This record gives sequence, structure tokens and C-alpha cells, in this order.
Amino acid sequence: MHQYAVDYNLPLQNGVPLVSDEFIKRFQLSKLNIKNQWASHPATEDREKRLDELGIHAETDERSAWVLFSNPEKLQQQLSQIIYVAVPEEMKEQIIDEQVFRDKYVNEIKLYRLPAEYNGYYDDKRINNVDLETLTAKPYDEAICKEKFNTLFSDEKVGLGKLLLANESDAGLLQAITDGGIDTKTFDYDGVKYEKREAVDVLAKLKIEIEQQKKQEQSDEEEIMSFFFKAAKMNSDAEFEILKQLYVAHFEKRNRADKHYETAQLVVNTLSPLLQGQQVSIEAAEKMASELRKVSTELKLQFGYWFDNGFFDANAALKEKVAHFMNAQYQYFAGDSFIDFELSAIHKLVNDVIDELAVVQFKSFKNILEYQYKLYLNVAAA
Repeated sequence: MHQYAVDYNLPLQNGVPLVSDEFIKRFQLSKLNIKNQWASHPATEDREKRLDELGIHAETDERSAWVLFSNPEKLQQQLSQIIYVAVPEEMKEQIIDEQVFRDKYVNEIKLYRLPAEYNGYYDDKRINNVDLETLTAKPYDEAICKEKFNTLFSDEKVGLGKLLLANESDAGLLQAITDGGIDTKTFDYDGVKYEKREAVDVLAKLKIEIEQQKKQEQSDEEEIMSFFFKAAKMNSDAEFEILKQLYVAHFEKRNRADKHYETAQLVVNTLSPLLQGQQVSIEAAEKMASELRKVSTELKLQFGYWFDNGFFDANAALKEKVAHFMNAQYQYFAGDSFIDFELSAIHKLVNDVIDELAVVQFKSFKNILEYQYKLYLNVAAA
């Protein structure tokens, strides 16, 4: 809570950040409102209206809500025990003091936080693929200066990405209304009430807006990369090539990671009946096992690339599991029963690799951002 208050410059009261309506609205970019979508959660406006109608006036009590309990510390301990009751047995308990925990927490935030100089432009964002050969061959005539940098990463540019995400989310909900996945007779969009049948037209207009935003985002990203490539060139030809190769490697490895995600999804889809607790016939079980053996062959090829390029070197335990899988010949089903160990192994492995690839990809991209910003500073300060 304290870190959240620091990140967003919010005041604290009883250890909890104080948020205003204006602050909350900064994150509410969706224009779609489906009445009674969450029946147990009335809208804030509806709650306020109902309370105002009661005409009850009272002094604000700013004390912590824990004063309502006779023994809050004991209750907190009991709740903590409930939270951690499902922790796997192999995860050993380790007691650390408050300062150690605080340091670990803050250090992890720093490790997984992108440079603040970019004004949050890249936060929760996946940059688009770019034709680097064409991009780097074009002359960039803009000045490499602080004013241009600030324009490239202005609040407006940052807001476009967040608005695009909100619009894509709204489009998904509108599609669900159209297909009948969301049962509603009416909905509000951008302050206007519509009938269910009108969702098709609203969605069509929104898709046009989304495409325009995507084109603008692509243009913005290409201009940003051109800006930094020019800055790199002004440093030296060697720095230009280094930056270019960093981006080449990032896109290549990201595309390979995407293929792993697709393969991992095949594993999950194949195992889906078992994960849902369904009973399957012998014939269906043999077919599932056959599919898993095919997927295993593809996984081994993918793992071979990551293994040879040292992607698992920082995670010795995962590296050992990957090596074991690559050398194993899992059958997944024998006789009239599944081989539970093998099913569990492939399911857990594909997910563990996804987590590791996400970390590696993030660190790689963070390295690019830090490197190109340093090149920009060298030129802008000159």
C-alpha cells in the first residue's frame, strides 16, 4: 500500500492510500456499461445516490477499520494461515523479518520496472513488429533533443495505448452481446443507451476506431525507433549496429516465444478433459496420448533452441527439468491407464517455460530501452 502511494503520489491515511474520484477515473477508459453485469456490485454512482436519498448525516471516522475487532492481530494471523493453507508441500516455509521482506519487495519492483523516463509508454505494452531494414534505411530529419523526446513520450502518446486496450476490451464485450454470450436487453456506450440489436452497429464503428488507433500507434512506434537509431548513428556506426542487432534479436526471440505459447496451448487443450475432471474412454485416452507425443516432438525442438542459446542458464532447476524432458520418451498412456507423472510433467513444464521466457523477454527489452536512452543522452548533452 505504501509503495502504491509512492508510485502515484497519493496521501496515506491509516496505512491506506487515499484515492479521489478523479484519480479513479484516470483508469476508467472503457465507454461500455452493461446494466446489472455484476448484480452483486452496484455502480459507485448508484450507491452514492441511494445513500444520499437516505438523508443520513454523520461525522467521518478516519480511524482504521481494524478498531471494529477485539483482537485484530489474532484475526490477521488466522486469515494468513487460511491464505497459505494451499501452498504445496515442496515449498518450504521461510521466516524473514520485515526489513528483509521490504528490501526484497522493493528490489523486485526495481528489477521489473521499465525506465521512468519513458513516461509509462511501454508499461504493459507489446511493441509492434517493424521492418528494421526499411526503417533504418530511411533518413530521420527531426532533431535529437529533449523537446522531441518529450513529444514522443507525451501523455497523449501514452494515453493512446491505454485507450486502445480499453477499446479492444469493449469490442470483445460488444461481440459477446452480439453472439448472445452476455444476456442483456440494453447497454450504455459513451453515455448513450442502446438496444441489444444495436450492438452490431456500435461494434462496427468501434472496430474502425480501433484500426485507426492501431495505425497511429504503429506510426508512433516507428518514429520512436527512428529517433533512437539516429541517436545511435550520431554516437557511432558501431553503436547503430549494436542497437539494430538488439532489436533483431528481440523480435526473433519473441516470435519463437509466441510459437512456444501456441504449443503450450495445444498441451492445455489436449489435457483439458482431464484438467476438468472428466472421465474419458480408452479410445479417447489413446488419441490424447498420441497428440501429446506429437506435441512433445515439437516442444523438444523449441527447447533445443532455448537451451542452446543459454536461456535457462539463470534457472538451474528449470534447466534440469528441460534437459530431462528432452532426453525422455514419454508415452502418457499405457495399457488402460494414463501415466500421471508424465502428464503432470509436460503440463507443468510448458507453463514454467512460459514464465521463464516472459522474464527473459522482459529483461531483454528493458536492456534495449536503457541502452537506447543512454545513446540519446550522449547526443542530447553534446
